[in-house]
Amino acid sequence: MTIFFITHYSGLYGANRSLFSIVSFLKNRGIKVKVGLPFAGDFFELLRSNGIECILLKFKYSCFSKGLKGLVRGILYTLYDIWRFPALLKQIKSEKADIIYSNSSVFYHGYFVSRILKIPHIWHLREFGLEDYELLRPFGKKFFLKLLRKSEAVIAISKSIKNYYLQNNNPNCFMVYNGLPNLNPNGFIPKIKQGGTIGFFIIGHISPSKGQMEAIKAFERFLCLDDKALLSIIGNGDEHYVNSLKRYCEDSSLLKNKVNFMGYLKNPYEQFKNFNYMLMYSKMEGFGRVTIESMQWGIPVIGLNNAGTSELVIDNYNGYLFSDPESALEILFPKLINMDNYNKLTKNCIEYATQNFSEVNYCFEISKIVNMVFIKYGRKIN
Repeated sequence: MTIFFITHYSGLYGANRSLFSIVSFLKNRGIKVKVGLPFAGDFFELLRSNGIECILLKFKYSCFSKGLKGLVRGILYTLYDIWRFPALLKQIKSEKADIIYSNSSVFYHGYFVSRILKIPHIWHLREFGLEDYELLRPFGKKFFLKLLRKSEAVIAISKSIKNYYLQNNNPNCFMVYNGLPNLNPNGFIPKIKQGGTIGFFIIGHISPSKGQMEAIKAFERFLCLDDKALLSIIGNGDEHYVNSLKRYCEDSSLLKNKVNFMGYLKNPYEQFKNFNYMLMYSKMEGFGRVTIESMQWGIPVIGLNNAGTSELVIDNYNGYLFSDPESALEILFPKLINMDNYNKLTKNCIEYATQNFSEVNYCFEISKIVNMVFIKYGRKIN
């Protein structure tokens, strides 16, 4: 069996980290895997260094940003993809795949190639689109839902994602939480010394939908109660939005020298030992891989009570859930500085992440779906 995976970028964010787990697992089980990417980068190099065949495919996002500029870019990208499609089809056809596996919902190329070649298609849904990345779908959501229903299998990374796209019962739709390698095998447990500095951090793509501004404002109010606290922000994103966050911090007398913009880090986990709480202010998080990664390090998560975050964070057990973003840290202050409470949460985090989000179990579930599709449909579909 040969599976041709397609991803839409070459960075080492959550979707590609999860994909790496899958392709490595399948490769080790004797299944031939190939990964198509639109350009080279960190993920491309990681795959090649692990003996996984990579193919560069020239294509653009199918989805596009809101606004006139995004619409114009979307039209140009669509025209480019239409012009490039015969070459893309020929390139993928030459790989002689038995299954095409699209690792995101923001591009449709894998689906259309699979229909022409009559090869089974698996679609892994990892994002909402509009609500989390401010992306609009070409021809609308209803058109996309039709494509999902015609795919041989659809995998959603959370109950929220599954319900968003496929509210009705669909025998070809599966919900599988991401599984992660253990980033903290030695069982490091963070500590806060009585009266010591509390370190908060945010990690991931920086954009308005991820709520970094609201988190900074909440931290600003927290500083009125504890002026020793620090906030670190790991990741990159829209330059205009990042600069607006920096300006806000510079203009605030409370926030000066209290917020550290660390940018994109290839290996951010080296920094986790310096933090005590992770802030998840994303307005609509599909899953929240960094939520589980933080818990693996014993770091409680303070998250918005919505979507995937509310499925992962158990209030007062492995973190705290809130509904009012800007007042959350201020309201939670007594709990956040309670050392006995903090020590319980850190141990619960490690136990919860280890027991419920095993990389091996995750890969087994995905491999079962892949095998089901192959056995049910063979290489060709009608």
